[in-house]
Amino acid sequence: MFLRFCLSTWPLRATYTSTAVALLTCCSVFGASKSACFADIPVYDAFGNKLPFVIASVFKAGERQLGDLLQLKDQRSGLKADGPRLYYREPVIGALLEIKLEGPNRVTTMTLVGITACHQRSSVQFGQLDTGADVRTSTLNGHISGCNLVGDWWIKATPMFGEYAEAGAYEGLIGSDGAFDITASMRGGRYIVVVGKGREPVKAFSAEVYIGGKNDAGIIDLRGFCPK
Repeated sequence: MFLRFCLSTWPLRATYTSTAVALLTCCSVFGASKSACFADIPVYDAFGNKLPFVIASVFKAGERQLGDLLQLKDQRSGLKADGPRLYYREPVIGALLEIKLEGPNRVTTMTLVGITACHQRSSVQFGQLDTGADVRTSTLNGHISGCNLVGDWWIKATPMFGEYAEAGAYEGLIGSDGAFDITASMRGGRYIVVVGKGREPVKAFSAEVYIGGKNDAGIIDLRGFCPK
């Protein structure tokens, strides 16, 4: 249908040749951008603030000797970077890429991104929150209120940003008095914490975790969300 629209707007008179070329070029570019595959790779600091990083180079994981794929001009892959977005063609789907991102003052960070779809998003966390304590675990605790905590209640924390860096989620314990505790080898940063019962999540909230610290999430009021 889009091609039919482009052709239908083509001027028939020779005097409109330049206009026709411009219009066809516009149509072609629009069609290509509409169907292009891409992966957004935004970078956030440990507090969850977005940082102005851009993609600097791309390597095939485990095969860095091949060089920067952005410089190879492989027509089959169609790899091209535009800020934090990586464009590619369908043959790239299934590849594991090692991507270098560059921020202000030429600071850089590397991340692994598995290309699994034509359109996807893989965020990166840059930096960590750290108490400086020489310990292996961090603790996130607080208190659940507003519901009868009888039954199969649970609580889990998962990193808000970043992939391939750690376990998908850390599970904790909710006591009968509502006090909860998640102690694990969590990195320092912002987490999404989910409280649930049985098969269903009840409420999600955010919390900042400092490495080696006892991080207090305070009182989490579930009134209005209590499962039946």
